[in-house]
Amino acid sequence: MDRETLIKKWLNHSLTEAEMEDFKSLPDYDELVSLNEGLMSLKAPNFNKDLVWNEIRERTQKNKVRLLWYKTAISIAASVLIGFGLLFFTNIFDLALSTSSGESLSVTLPDESAVLLNANTSIHYARVNWSSDRSVHLIGEAYFKVTKGNHFTVRTDLGNVTVLGTEFNVVNRRGIFEVMCYEGSVSVSSDHNEIILTPGEGYRLINGSPLQLKTITTAPTWIENESSFNQWPLHFVLDELERQYDIRIDDSQIDSQQSFTGSFTHTNLELALKTVLTPFDLTYTKEQNQIVLVRE
Repeated sequence: MDRETLIKKWLNHSLTEAEMEDFKSLPDYDELVSLNEGLMSLKAPNFNKDLVWNEIRERTQKNKVRLLWYKTAISIAASVLIGFGLLFFTNIFDLALSTSSGESLSVTLPDESAVLLNANTSIHYARVNWSSDRSVHLIGEAYFKVTKGNHFTVRTDLGNVTVLGTEFNVVNRRGIFEVMCYEGSVSVSSDHNEIILTPGEGYRLINGSPLQLKTITTAPTWIENESSFNQWPLHFVLDELERQYDIRIDDSQIDSQQSFTGSFTHTNLELALKTVLTPFDLTYTKEQNQIVLVRE
């Protein structure tokens, strides 16, 4: 498939998984994604194609071939607005929401499905096309309560989750993809596997290695201000501490590949650090928001 067709289908959110891989292999894929992020921040009533194009031209004037495709992408997006007389985008640029460190956010989707975003998480979806395409793109971690209807899909760079109506949690962070099902059934597909999960079952993919999981909880513990882990690499647990407390952790002096099973609170940093570090005979020094881990 030629490049222009791939870009058009990407803008219309209609790429198949195979076409998405072809799109990702384009030499200017990163720049197109950056354009996506920039357009998501625009409010459609104030959309000015010439201003946006001039901005891109000034930043990328050294590569005229790529500029041509950026201009094509902007023109397509603008034509959608003009052709349908809409005040907002009808593609994946439509609405983006995100959280910062230590924050969570409750979101109600157009069909009344509920999403709770964990810290440092973002989603985006198309409001106008929602009835025909219930899909959300996720980076980070979120808990979903999906109303019944046609297929609902959570898309990530490591795998997709498809349901009709259920409750489930999805993690998509730094090479880790995990899905836990709490109600109904969940279909999980990735390059490595395709599996159906029922309540209490989970699936995890870490650096290409799949693992099936079990849980006895009825919802993820993080929604109650406690992060829980079952055989997670310690470095991921430390990353989560950083996200929940807006701190920076230096683990260069320890082995952060060790496996951790346990939990920590989101309301007391000293207690959280002690809970995570004590099993490994680790301690730390602290200066402002910088934590340095050392072995006792």
